[in-house]
Amino acid sequence: MRYTSKQYAKALWEVWEEKSPDKRTAVLGRFIKLLKKQRAMKKLDFIIQELEKIYLIKNNLLKAGITAPFPPSKISLERIKKLVPHLFTAQQKGAGFISSFYKHRPDKIILEQKIDKNLIGGFQIKVNDYLIDGSVRNMLVKLKKTNL
Repeated sequence: MRYTSKQYAKALWEVWEEKSPDKRTAVLGRFIKLLKKQRAMKKLDFIIQELEKIYLIKNNLLKAGITAPFPPSKISLERIKKLVPHLFTAQQKGAGFISSFYKHRPDKIILEQKIDKNLIGGFQIKVNDYLIDGSVRNMLVKLKKTNL
């Protein structure tokens, strides 16, 4: 039977939590051997991504990313950090893109920054798999599509 990356990550997390810190290295070693035996090493990157999601949920953290053509000012970053919980609350009442992961508002927001000169202006905010694209590039692409 083939297992998904999510199943591997969940199994590893459950075993990891049960073990004392001095035994966790051995757990990882056995896990890698298992992946090799089942020819699933190619899934390792995806397993790590799933483990990160589990970690964030278990620790009531929310990871968001902002991409802009230049580094945002400290004021802009503070505004965005304040905006993300409101997006969370709004989505919890609606489609629930974050609420499916969290039972209540996260305790802390981890904001990662990326620079992409191709955006021209504006920014993109990504939370989990939800993207808010307020970039000038996206607006120009949409404008081009409507005029064709």
